[in-house]
Amino acid sequence: THALHMPSHIFTRVGDWTASVQSNRASAESARASIPNRLHAYDYMVYAHLQLGQEQAAAQVLGQLRAAPMNSDNFASAYAIAAMPARYALERGAWKEAATLPLNVAAEYPFWNKYPHAEAVNAYARGIGAVLIGDVAAARVEAARLGNLREDAAAAKFGYWVEQIDIQSEVVQALAMIAAGQRVEGLARLRKAADREDATEKHVVTPGPVAPARELLAYALLNGGAAAEALREFETVMAKEPNRYRTLAGAAQASRQAALPDKARDYAARLLALAAGADTSRVELADARSYLDR
Repeated sequence: THALHMPSHIFTRVGDWTASVQSNRASAESARASIPNRLHAYDYMVYAHLQLGQEQAAAQVLGQLRAAPMNSDNFASAYAIAAMPARYALERGAWKEAATLPLNVAAEYPFWNKYPHAEAVNAYARGIGAVLIGDVAAARVEAARLGNLREDAAAAKFGYWVEQIDIQSEVVQALAMIAAGQRVEGLARLRKAADREDATEKHVVTPGPVAPARELLAYALLNGGAAAEALREFETVMAKEPNRYRTLAGAAQASRQAALPDKARDYAARLLALAAGADTSRVELADARSYLDR
């Protein structure tokens, strides 16, 4: 089971999502007796499907998650249980869905409170979603929750995750500042958080960040009219997280707004190639096709 999954760590780092799906499907199918290994493979599959624009396929994997027995008191299981629905909302830009992810996880999974790194994923997604639907107060609630979870992670001696949760808290607070009109200070804070995240290694439990801080910075710049600066940040994300759907879509949009037609055409073509097997209509793909047809 684990041997079937391990190549997907490489596939993920190089952005070969189709190979990752295949590797993890085989791993999950062979892991019927091992819930942690199955859930770990499911998380990698959800991430890969979403990068390919395959929302329906990702939703099917989420359905398999919900059908699996949830009596697995395991570090990796807890992370996957939190990460999959968070990814499904954030990667699709479904901000209201992210902001309202269920809070009563502990009722369904009695072991939940042992794993603050997992609950932090829920708080992070809810915080990002809240900012992007304009509910700054709710975002600040989630930032405070992340602060408490950081202390819980320290008490549990989850050293790596103390830093990660602190970065997540900083990202949500920075986005809330930008939304509240403190743009200069918020962008500076968000940039520092992105630098911290870039300086840390990816943990083996995750295929990638739930929402890369630098990608969020790039979109904040783009939405504020700083297209050329946003493009530089998107391109920095690509160097570390190749073939991310939202990064390529953002780079295509930023290139158009910055009046860089050669780059705009290149990124539009790359996005369409990445999502050639998409199973849903996406506005970013329609925009890319329209641009290339001009």
